Amino acid sequence: MAFLEFLPFDIFKSFLTSLCIVFAHRFYVLCLHMFTHLPLNENENLITSKNRNTIQLLRSYNSGGLSLLGSSTNMGMQNLMSRLGPPKREVMLEPFVHQVGGHSCILRFNKGTICKVLIPREFEVYCSLPEELKTFTPQYRGVVSVSVRESKTGSIVLIAQPLGQNHCSVPGVCCSKGSSQTFVRAEWEAGSASNTILKTSKIRDDTLEALKQPYVLRLPLSGLPATGDVLSQLNPWARHCYQRTLEKMRDSYQNGQQCEYLLLEDLTEGYRFPCVLDLKVGRRQHGEGASLQKQRDQTRKCQLSTSAALGIRMCGMQVFQLESEQMVFMNKYYGRSLTESGFRDALYQFFHSGKRLLREVIQGVLGRLRDLRFTVEKQVSYRFYSSSILIIHDGDQAQPEHKNKHCDPEGRRFDVRMIDFAHTTCTRFSQEDGVAHQGIDMGYIFGLDTLMQLLSEILLLGDDKLPSNVEAEEKISKNKTREDENIGEEQR
Repeated sequence: MAFLEFLPFDIFKSFLTSLCIVFAHRFYVLCLHMFTHLPLNENENLITSKNRNTIQLLRSYNSGGLSLLGSSTNMGMQNLMSRLGPPKREVMLEPFVHQVGGHSCILRFNKGTICKVLIPREFEVYCSLPEELKTFTPQYRGVVSVSVRESKTGSIVLIAQPLGQNHCSVPGVCCSKGSSQTFVRAEWEAGSASNTILKTSKIRDDTLEALKQPYVLRLPLSGLPATGDVLSQLNPWARHCYQRTLEKMRDSYQNGQQCEYLLLEDLTEGYRFPCVLDLKVGRRQHGEGASLQKQRDQTRKCQLSTSAALGIRMCGMQVFQLESEQMVFMNKYYGRSLTESGFRDALYQFFHSGKRLLREVIQGVLGRLRDLRFTVEKQVSYRFYSSSILIIHDGDQAQPEHKNKHCDPEGRRFDVRMIDFAHTTCTRFSQEDGVAHQGIDMGYIFGLDTLMQLLSEILLLGDDKLPSNVEAEEKISKNKTREDENIGEEQR
């Protein structure tokens, strides 16, 4: 080191500074390599707890301890921390208690966001929707990976973990930048009553046999909670779908399998007592890639239901009629058994408060349907096979605190949205599907026209046309044989 005595102090200082910078740069590159090639789980989407602790240590260094390495190095470490992003959190999923249709379980991610099983075609449709259609669909909010865990109490729970940016596993499609990063870190709000859904004994057995009939339950007006969480004890279909999902995923708990879920806007958010109607639109329900057996089965379902004649059928309904102190639930099996007149009766019941027909809501829904029809007419080559329309209004008679953009003159909220795009096709899928459709989806338009016509006719009816419970049970009995055939067909 004697040669250093002959070096000017300035040169010696520059030498040490350069040495520190080189060392810091090497350290930065090493960290960057280590944290972009971390040992991940099977889906490569979760940083291990050990590495997460290291990241936290580096964050603390970056906040002050690494400032001794020089401004350029500190800036480099800041870039590294920015790339790593904030710590990723896990979210426990709970049942979405307002699910009225479908066979796949819808889960609640957080306040305002739900998640459903990712189907590649539906994922691609949401990522490529025309701007004018986004007004009529739930907002797409990214993708999460869902796994099964055993809680401290020994019960099986579903856990959502974030997928890193650009880590979508669907070939050829990339998530919107930042969409999953924005929403997957939201924490589960405490106090939700839906976690009692597997413990309550207030609803009937959730076997398929018990779900063959419409579910009608009397609700006392006194003592109702301030929110719609009362449905966690009432909605039998949501409970059935959730328990069936847990049963299917129990095996995956042993081998650590995971599946991906879409994050979507919760359309019932902000409604105190959300009345929800799920209507499958169109005369054809099978997609382009369906097998011959699937095509025959779906065609038969359409012929045996109102889909063939009306271009629309009921897939599920829940409605609060607080003025008559009851909540009415109908499932898809009952919807398939309805005749044309029975379908109109179900529509009437959905827009009835128990004392009067909600004409102002119907008029608002009609306006929204006209706008939707106009928009769908512009979607050349689109075919919305097996897609549904979700109609929502609030059973609460009180004025809402915050008016939604879709409100009737009295301030009552309502909404109309398109959902379920697993079998949707358009030009971008023509090579995959082997067919390129021309023009607009006339089957979908036919269903919309029928729905608007029926709602216009219902507006002319009186307030006292609501069928009594006895009349409803008689209709159930008449349709029982037809309904059992549909159920047996689906089970096969």
